[in-house]
Amino acid sequence: MDLEYIECNLCGHDNAESLFEQQDSLTVCPIRFRVVKCKECGLVYINPRPSMQDIHAFYPKNFVSYQFELFDSKRRSLRERLLSLVTKSSAVHRVGVVEKVLKPDANLNSLDLGCGKGSFLYYLRERFQCGVTGIDFDEGSIKYCREVLDIRSVHGDINKLPALGEKFDLITMWHYFEHEFDPLSALFKINNCLKDGQFLILEVPNAESLENNFFKKKSYLYDVPRHLYNFSPATINAYLEKAGFRVQRISFPYFSGGWIGTAQNLLFQGKIYKELKDNIFLFLLLSQIFFPLEYVLSKTNKGSIMTVVAQKITNRPQ
Repeated sequence: MDLEYIECNLCGHDNAESLFEQQDSLTVCPIRFRVVKCKECGLVYINPRPSMQDIHAFYPKNFVSYQFELFDSKRRSLRERLLSLVTKSSAVHRVGVVEKVLKPDANLNSLDLGCGKGSFLYYLRERFQCGVTGIDFDEGSIKYCREVLDIRSVHGDINKLPALGEKFDLITMWHYFEHEFDPLSALFKINNCLKDGQFLILEVPNAESLENNFFKKKSYLYDVPRHLYNFSPATINAYLEKAGFRVQRISFPYFSGGWIGTAQNLLFQGKIYKELKDNIFLFLLLSQIFFPLEYVLSKTNKGSIMTVVAQKITNRPQ
């Protein structure tokens, strides 16, 4: 496998310090990937990294994002019903984030990048009665969205946006942006597809979280090499400003899964997230154990996950 060397995507400089090297925890790839931090702007990223042609090898079929599924309750096992409840709870919480910036309106047009199996779009459509579209590069997830949830969905990545030929009132990225090869270019594409004054909501791991500071390279949040970039409040704000957005709010949700991810990697060799349905009871137990800590951290800028609400600047000068 050939690795590609890059300059900082945010500021364009080639002046980074090495933080650590780490192997992938999901595949048998022997490569130790180097995580670096730009000395100019503070962006944390993998360098060198896999190419776009090779990165798909690091997304096995049991990748955790593909396991969250809404099951029909009829004749389902207790484990499947519990996983469905966890999936629904996460999706409904995200719809609640949207409701803080947009009122339910059937005329709204929304897009979710990295939609997975579509649970967020399903409940957004149910609550807003609006148009929803999903994009994901996992063929199984797209098939599920289309055939089970009847959600308009497109196989691919952010490069599919221009082909849609639409303007959206809302674009969301729930744990997609850290996987993007060119974040700055992606934000410009999103800006071009948003109506003036409308909203982008994204959720990413927090590079300055207590979890990262405490566990360092063992933190699940780094998830090399899938997380090509790791953003702090300062760097995500800088990205959005460059691309013509104004950040309205950065919050830190609890029940975010970060501490659970690190614990299951350290204590259970990652088996919980590799086989989530079979280990749902242990997942829920760890959720309760880490809830007090995550709740406290949600009130600070040290939470594991950042939820960012940004508004497209109207009539931005070119």
